[in-house]
Amino acid sequence: MAAAGPSLADQLRQLEETLLALQASRYTSATAATIFVYDILLTFDDEVQFFWRKFRFTFPNILYIINRYVGLGFFLIPIYDYAGFHGDFSDAHCSRFSGLIGFGLAHLGWTGIMTIRVSALWQSHPRLIRLTWCLWVCTMVTIVGLGTVTYFKLIEHMTYNPIIRICASMSSPKILMATPITPTVYELFLTVLTLIKAYGILSRIPGRESPSLLRILARDGVAYFVIGSIISLGNLIAWHFLPSSLMALLLYLYWALLS
Repeated sequence: MAAAGPSLADQLRQLEETLLALQASRYTSATAATIFVYDILLTFDDEVQFFWRKFRFTFPNILYIINRYVGLGFFLIPIYDYAGFHGDFSDAHCSRFSGLIGFGLAHLGWTGIMTIRVSALWQSHPRLIRLTWCLWVCTMVTIVGLGTVTYFKLIEHMTYNPIIRICASMSSPKILMATPITPTVYELFLTVLTLIKAYGILSRIPGRESPSLLRILARDGVAYFVIGSIISLGNLIAWHFLPSSLMALLLYLYWALLS
């Protein structure tokens, strides 16, 4: 005799839990979009004065544009799709590459800028700088590789769900769980380097006698990297230990705050 499937009450309870989890994730994604756009508006005057009026095509400037504006465009696409304020999507719409491209460019932008900051702090150690850039390249290759494989595995079962109004996959490939590990480990590595250098700067040289640029990089770098690492670890924990319906709970906050 075949085993009985879940009762109607169990199915309704599961649907309710999924909808509540989705609502929480939608709130955090809306918060992330607000933070991202507000930060751009808040600092736009300074950006015009110190960036655009003196703009040159350099590697750091290109990374800045990717992180600040190209990434924003790709960031808002999944936020809109996730919000549910739209008509029904086709299954073809759910198979677009925009999410994969967006996350790849976002990591390229913010990890590249983070690496430049750390390189400036450790400019007297060229071997360490070369090692850090090699690790950055390996990190980006791994992110793109894992992201591409995960994408093609997900779209095999990706369809639009009209009840919860999002594109959802009926399966979660095991490789999906590995995707946030590499950037998290690399960001922690940069954080440790920043903490070591900041401690050396602030403990060995009196504050007023140390070069102002080094003080700024040390002070701001510590705050940025520590907060970024906490967010990155929080996203990793949510990704691995929360129910699949809550996997995106911190994902867009992670993207917005590190960008």
